[in-house]
Amino acid sequence: MKFYLFILTTCLVVTATSCTAQLVKTTNDASILMERKNDFVGQRFSRLLKEIKPEVKFAFGEPDTKWSETASGTYIKFFFVNGVEYRKALAKGLKPVGILVEFMLDSQNNKKAIPQGGANLSKKDLIKEYGDMIIRNIFVTGKD
Repeated sequence: MKFYLFILTTCLVVTATSCTAQLVKTTNDASILMERKNDFVGQRFSRLLKEIKPEVKFAFGEPDTKWSETASGTYIKFFFVNGVEYRKALAKGLKPVGILVEFMLDSQNNKKAIPQGGANLSKKDLIKEYGDMIIRNIFVTGKD
């Protein structure tokens, strides 16, 4: 009997952990992050990125800031359109959906700077370079 209970419990645990759904399935779902941002504050940036299904294509920001005296702090803003599409939308007066993530300041920060004007970066690139940064706040901007 204990054996069957063990098997049942194991199956339930495996099923529950392997069937995790992503929080943001489309760009229209990005606003859900505002409702659930407390789930991510204090967590690693990579955890947030894993909850986002749409492909990140463009990002800008200052992930390399070390000191609290800076006006803008440490942040990355990313979009689901590439740099060319982003600039075209801005020229038309539109704002593509973007997610702004502010990070805890770290005087030991040695992160690579994102070039002025932004760069075409994927989720994989962001996780590799900035995934261990700790989230301080999240904002969602723009419309799809």
